[in-house]
Amino acid sequence: MLEEQKRFQVPSDELDSVIGRSRMPARADIDHLPYVQAIVKEVVRWRPVVPVGMPHHAREDHWYEGRLIPRGTIMLANIWAMHKDQDVYGPDASEFNPDRWINKTNNTTLSGINSDGHAGFGFGKRRCPGGRTAIDSLDILAACILWALKMEQKRDPATGELVPLPSPEEYPIGGITIHPIPFQFTATPQFEDVREIIETSKESLSLE
Repeated sequence: MLEEQKRFQVPSDELDSVIGRSRMPARADIDHLPYVQAIVKEVVRWRPVVPVGMPHHAREDHWYEGRLIPRGTIMLANIWAMHKDQDVYGPDASEFNPDRWINKTNNTTLSGINSDGHAGFGFGKRRCPGGRTAIDSLDILAACILWALKMEQKRDPATGELVPLPSPEEYPIGGITIHPIPFQFTATPQFEDVREIIETSKESLSLE
């Protein structure tokens, strides 16, 4: 994501043109921030929090590609493999690339999984009921972070060398979930008035 933030460093970028530098992002802005939405979608696809989904059981016998799945069988959907399917996401399916979501007016043409374009929150009748709320929260959080902060790879103060970031393959698994290991980076305000605008926004919210 540090690399992807470079898209937001020019005056004509998405955040400047939609929000500007006099206020914080609002939920009403999200529909006009396609690249922010693309970053969130790609994070959920690239590293799904629950890579094998939640356990389900067959309510009745099913035949699938000539194999019987008996009633009561416990099943896990391999969401990790689904999200790395090159037939769905292209030859770079293992790479983090938000561009794959841009200019896709119909997500089913990209994924064929569901209307989200990924299975990060499950699918069908057992899809996570909080999935939409989670995406809405991630969208506004990403917009606020990218609007307020310039994030860069940390440098060693003694040598000036960049501190290596952990490999994406180092994401540990804890139970049925995965998460990134701690890493170092620097965050500085995107522009001079960031802190003042945030404080003013906090005060306004506290009065409502």
